[in-house]
Amino acid sequence: MTTERVLTKHPTGKVNKPVAKRDYETFKAAILAALRRKELTHTELLNELTSSLKGHIHRECRLAPDGGKARPRGEEADRTNLVEPAKIPPEIVETPPAPAAAAKLQILATEHWSLLATRSLTYTESLGRVNVFLAILSGAVIALALVAQADHFGAAFVAIAILTLLVVLFAGIATISRLMQLNRDDYRW
Repeated sequence: MTTERVLTKHPTGKVNKPVAKRDYETFKAAILAALRRKELTHTELLNELTSSLKGHIHRECRLAPDGGKARPRGEEADRTNLVEPAKIPPEIVETPPAPAAAAKLQILATEHWSLLATRSLTYTESLGRVNVFLAILSGAVIALALVAQADHFGAAFVAIAILTLLVVLFAGIATISRLMQLNRDDYRW
């Protein structure tokens, strides 16, 4: 008695071996059931199918399509009595985006990463400027403390303090103005 067989199609056009229709339907039901439960990677799907189909698939070890003796290697298989595979339901199939949509998506992604890079540079510059200002301020305070200890807050201390604090004031105003510009740029982008 001849069993009904399904000839599956390979994506690259290769010829696959015919599969018993009963086994094909069992595989198809198991794959669809696994994919309905959750999204799986190829390895996870293979593991899921291995565990769920254990004992349900009857392996045919080198049998001819009619169930008789196996053909010698290198001979063409008998491809009569084959059935077209069933169509996959559209809710399972994920169609790739059209080329125009893919190009638009690529442009959008590129623009997104460009804006993220610009924002990252803005943050980096802001933090760098604040660090430089704090270094100038702490250096000035330490220098004034050393001068005050040596001069006991005399006339030399006052002269050095005025010059040092003017430098700190200039650095502070320049830092604040640049930070405001960077903040406006960040808001704009």
